[in-house]
Amino acid sequence: MIGTDKSWFLRGGLFAKYAISLVGLVVFVLAVNGAIEVWISYSGTKATLTDAMGEKADATARRIEQSVSELERQISWVTRASAVTLEQHRADYAQLLNQVPAINQLSLLSGSGREQLRLSRLTISIDSGADFSRDVRFTETLDKAASYSPAYFRQQRPLMAISV
Repeated sequence: MIGTDKSWFLRGGLFAKYAISLVGLVVFVLAVNGAIEVWISYSGTKATLTDAMGEKADATARRIEQSVSELERQISWVTRASAVTLEQHRADYAQLLNQVPAINQLSLLSGSGREQLRLSRLTISIDSGADFSRDVRFTETLDKAASYSPAYFRQQRPLMAISV
């Protein structure tokens, strides 16, 4: 009968009312404390993961920067070689393509921006005459020692043009 009749609470003594109020207050305080602990733990874990991911990103950026500077050094070695004829340039470029798998294609441009030689792993093009004089890579390279195009993806592989 107690389960269906709620008048026992009103007729009960003062002690029962205080006991129920105190239990309710303790449950409320414990729930708030648990929620605060969960939030603090979440914030700490999130900060730790963010810091770790930032360190990994910095390390990866340094490795990419080292790889790109190594590629630039190797490309500049070939461009500054003592080759005079197109055949000598072609031989140097073929050697570089064989030694460095990260390089897919090399092009030799004249001072006016016309393509004289293009060598890739599959094709050789001599005196194509393609005009790169207005290409940003060509104009920036005239102002600086080297220029880099933004990275792009082809068949889920990252690619980038380095002009020296």
